[in-house]
Amino acid sequence: MLDAPALIYANSVPGRDEETTQENYASVCCAIHNMALAAVAEGLVLDWSTGSVTKHPQLSEALGAEGD
Repeated sequence: MLDAPALIYANSVPGRDEETTQENYASVCCAIHNMALAAVAEGLVLDWSTGSVTKHPQLSEALGAEGD
């Protein structure tokens, strides 16, 4: 994963309640989907994953992202 020519790491933050948390998640999904459409329009290939690699306990640290 760290050898990919480009990597976009996106996450949503919890909201003040369940509805806002779900809205934040949906907004991030929409943004990623729009970026994916733009990438394909430019002839790029991509993979969108929410699988096991995204659950690694040190992923944020490895990518230089803030843990929270």
